[in-house]
Order: sequence, then structure tokens, then C-alpha cells
Amino acid sequence: MPMKQKVALITGVTGQDGAYLARFLLDKGYQVHGIRRRASMFNTGRIEHLVHDPHEPGPRFELHYADLTDSTSLIRVWSPARPALRPVYREAYGLYACNGILFNHESPLRGETFVTRKITRALARIRLGMQQCLHLGNLEARRDWGHARDYVEAQWLMLQQERPDDYVIATGQSRSVREFVDVATARLGIRLAWEGQGAEQVGRVESCTLDAAPPLERGKVIVRVDPRYLRPSEVDALVGDASKARSKLGWSPRIGFEQLVQEMIDADFEAAQRDSLIRAHGYSAPDQRE
Repeated sequence: MPMKQKVALITGVTGQDGAYLARFLLDKGYQVHGIRRRASMFNTGRIEHLVHDPHEPGPRFELHYADLTDSTSLIRVWSPARPALRPVYREAYGLYACNGILFNHESPLRGETFVTRKITRALARIRLGMQQCLHLGNLEARRDWGHARDYVEAQWLMLQQERPDDYVIATGQSRSVREFVDVATARLGIRLAWEGQGAEQVGRVESCTLDAAPPLERGKVIVRVDPRYLRPSEVDALVGDASKARSKLGWSPRIGFEQLVQEMIDADFEAAQRDSLIRAHGYSAPDQRE
């Protein structure tokens, strides 16, 4: 007897994790339904390559309009999707539900307002002469950064266990914002020299080699600290313990910190090159916003 096709319903499918999770489940043969909010603009850029023409038969990926704060709209989605859902709780009614505490996970699909994308987008544009300087807050803040592609696999593994449970997903290593900048600039052929302390700290170009763009002037300051971005209540260092996920799920991250940063800076450098070409032909391209 053929195995029944598994069905998944992903809330926030247009976001970073939703996009990676949808691709992951489709590759495993799932029927995937995704929830998106109504908006006046197209908001499916991260999943455009997954969207099936509704006029063609047999789509395995379907999008639905709904709002998590509107139970009526959710019921409309549950009816055609028929995922394994009940409006009850794990402890009280035995619902199979897992919680994941996911530490910072990044990718080229990360939102542009997050510090990692702010760094890679700005440095790519600086390298091409489209921006002068990157302004950041606490350069010494440390975070446990992993790749979203690894983390969605952990999400799936949680749901394959015999009993539902809760897990921390993390790399177990913390890196500073300044280390993130150093890896990103190195990928662009830039070596930085750091000077000063605290709010007076700056990153100067010590050397610059990359055939894809003109060299930057030696001594040019391309990273500064802006006190407006300092957060008095910010936790200085975060690191997660994913030993339970390793022992029970057999999960561990495959993509290291350097590879993650390089993947992000490569994607944003390519985007910056496209914008530079558009400007060179007399058309407007979006500016970087902080």
C-alpha cells in the first residue's frame, strides 16, 4: 500500500525560515501549504522559485492568505490543507507539538534590517564605491550565529521523533560583530586595521585586492561606531547549548561561521554589482538605509 503523502502548513512562509523550510520539505516529497499576509505589494521574493502556476495541475506548494490573529481565516486554510493540527495543547490533550529555541540563524535571505545583512549589504556597496561607510553599534557584542538552512533541518527532525519535546538549536560558538565584519571584508579582498576604543573605534583599509572592483584607498575609514546604535540593555554575549539536539536528534550544524558570512557577502556583492550596472546606464537603484 503506497504511503500517504505528508502535508505541512508553514506560517510565515515568505520569511527566511519559511522559505528554506518549504524548499526542504518539497525536496522530501511533502505537500506544502504556506500562509502569507495580504499586502499592497508582492511579498513572495524569497519563495518565487517555488510558486506553482495555479493554472497548471498538481501543485505541491500552495499559498493561502491568512492572519494568525484571525481564527476564521486560519480555519479556512486548515480545511483544504488538512495538516496534523488541533486547536489544543500538548500537556493537556496529548497534541504532538514541539518547541524550538533557535539562536541567531542567518542567510542571504535574512531581512535587511538585521545587523548581519546590514553589514554584508553595506560592505558590498562600499567595495563598489556606492557607499562611504558602515555605521554599527557595539562591535564587541557576541552572538551564536548559524545558517538558517541547517536550522530548518533541525525543525524537521524534531517532528520525526516518537515523542514530542523541546530543543535548543545553536552552534555552541559565539562570534563578535567585529569578527563578522572581518570575515566579510576579507571575502571582498579588504584587510582592515582597527583603531580606537568604544565609540571611537574605527576600521581603516589596510590593503585592498579584488579584480572585480577598483581598489579602495589605503587608510580610508569604512567602519565607524555610531552611539545611536548602542543598546543599554543589550546582552553582551549569547551562546546556545544544543547538546540535547545532538544526542536525541543527531543534529549538528554543517555550515560554519566563515562559510555563512562568505555566502551572505557573495550574494550581496552580486546584488550591489547589479545596482551599480543599473546606475551606470542612467537608471536609479535603491540606496542602503541604516
